[in-house]
Amino acid sequence: MTSNLMLEYQSDGAPLLIADVDAFALWTGTEHDGSEITVEYMSDPFEALPGEFKTTTAPGMQVRKFATVDEAEAFERKLFAVLIRLHPEVADPPEYPDASHSYIGEADDDRRFSMERAQGSMFNTFVLEKNPETVKLGTFEKKNKAKGILLGQLNGGGGGFILADGSAGTIVIAVPHDDTGETAKVKKLLPMLRDSKARTKAKAERKGKGTISLGGRVIIYDSGFSHREVAKLNWKKRSFLEGATAAFAESGNGPLKYADSDLPGGAFLSVPGGDYAVYYQEEANVGGSTLQVLWLVRE
Repeated sequence: MTSNLMLEYQSDGAPLLIADVDAFALWTGTEHDGSEITVEYMSDPFEALPGEFKTTTAPGMQVRKFATVDEAEAFERKLFAVLIRLHPEVADPPEYPDASHSYIGEADDDRRFSMERAQGSMFNTFVLEKNPETVKLGTFEKKNKAKGILLGQLNGGGGGFILADGSAGTIVIAVPHDDTGETAKVKKLLPMLRDSKARTKAKAERKGKGTISLGGRVIIYDSGFSHREVAKLNWKKRSFLEGATAAFAESGNGPLKYADSDLPGGAFLSVPGGDYAVYYQEEANVGGSTLQVLWLVRE
């Protein structure tokens, strides 16, 4: 079942991941990958820090390493309480826990304490370390050869628009450079989806980024979230594939929830299976708005 879709989405600001449903079911986002976890922290003045938290004899960053998330969190909770107690001058301290694993306390424009965790994850490897480009095709899980496309959002996460023409085999993601990309203006992209001459003209103006094979069921979502988080948010299920299969059976296309936002965080799409050419325009002028536009066009 294929159909048309247009929706506005909200994002945390991480690159969007576009992948087949089976590939997305292997995406673990920022979840720990089992490698060593490092917690770095500091407190000024150093002398006031209790001895159990000192790993050096001189002021500076202190480092502790852990094998599991549970061990790291237990240490962080204990340390964080001490840092808050030692620094009442920090009027607006960070809250623990936070998904960023970064906690900084400042007063009078000076850093008084910090605590940051570095842990291996699929997000760190595929998004942060290996794929710095705005648009990138790649394999993020080698064992099962799971592939996807990353689209870095230049607006820092304000969101954008997802459009699909199932019969034509075309998917478009349009991201306004700022908040001027009104829905009415972005709708002017729709004729380019359905009109073959317009698609041919647009193709000449876009930059080719390669080709990806899609089975027909596509997921688009913020890459900072794992398949488990998407399943819990949308279907209250542990199994992403179970929830996604039911959603596709009920409706070929639809929105995927995003936390407590009124706007969705992404979409599931039904398109014809096959090879899709990937094109990208970083500054497309649409109705007076400047947009990033990613096109997936069935060859």
